[in-house]
Amino acid sequence: MADWLAQALELSPAERFANARDMLDALNALPLGRPSAAGVDLRAFEAYRSELIPMVVYPLLENLKQGHSHLYKSSVGGRPISVKVWYGRKPDPKRPEETHQLQMFLDKARLVKTQPCASLAEVIDFGISDAGTFLVQQWVEDQGLQEVAGACASGRQMLELCHQLVKATLHLHSLGLQHGDLHPGNVVLEGGVVRFIDAIDMVPGGGAAPYNPAYVPADLSAVIQ
Repeated sequence: MADWLAQALELSPAERFANARDMLDALNALPLGRPSAAGVDLRAFEAYRSELIPMVVYPLLENLKQGHSHLYKSSVGGRPISVKVWYGRKPDPKRPEETHQLQMFLDKARLVKTQPCASLAEVIDFGISDAGTFLVQQWVEDQGLQEVAGACASGRQMLELCHQLVKATLHLHSLGLQHGDLHPGNVVLEGGVVRFIDAIDMVPGGGAAPYNPAYVPADLSAVIQ
């Protein structure tokens, strides 16, 4: 940062950045706010380590999705649950950005477990097992947002649905949480209550906060600064 600032303030025009675009590109290339290997503290993960094996404690009843993570349906105490496992995903000082993302994920899961949010499925269990990182949540029997919106018989009903959606989003944000991938496919209604799914997730590719480019402002970077 010091070198960038020194070049920006050079008395000689020939020594400064050629134009504002070059100046901005150089600023964006700086590793500001990016975690480094030296900044990874593995002690922060000790509280999240678990001895259980997800597939043993929560047996697979229905396989739902496999990719960068494994999502399946199970049950505990007669209650249906969803289990998501990121096999092999553990803190690694050699991958500081992914490790930072993992810590944010675990902190978010802990917050939702200790401070339940009506618009999110209950967090039953989570942690880092020998198999990898896992998340167990209450199963949500739902109607999709588009299905519910299509069934609205009047403008008033549609307006009420929009009001519920905004209220649920504001409540989520009031807890210091953001979804990151909010779109119609991730919004459902259970018993008339708006619920967001996939709000606690990890995406491949490092520590950047997830977002859906189809449902964010074109100037997102300016909005969130």
